[in-house]
Amino acid sequence: MDTALILTRALHFAAVISLAGSFVFPVVVAEPAMRAGRTPRTGDDRLRRSLCGLAWISLALALLSGLLWLILEARGMSGLPLPAVFSQGIVAKVLAQTRFGQVWLLRFALALLLLRAVATNFPSDLAT
Repeated sequence: MDTALILTRALHFAAVISLAGSFVFPVVVAEPAMRAGRTPRTGDDRLRRSLCGLAWISLALALLSGLLWLILEARGMSGLPLPAVFSQGIVAKVLAQTRFGQVWLLRFALALLLLRAVATNFPSDLAT
């Protein structure tokens, strides 16, 4: 496995974990701590904006690194140079004819659902 693929996968997993954390942290840690009175509620807006930024950045990184992972995997499976992977339709073959491609399509569909969830839960918080 080449270094670019290893780094791409690591970035992808880190982004996905960070995205999950931006949804789980407020529910599991922040809200219970604030309800218990251990943390002043004055930081609610700041925390929400921070989590919003984290969610959007994590989602963008997850989508971009996932796409790069697909391209690098197609290059590795075919043994062809990168330009040939695009010109000969190798990416489409990998998506249609391999287990990796099927799993990638499922993960991409889930990422699109997460995009909707992030847009719904954090619609315009970055602008403020």
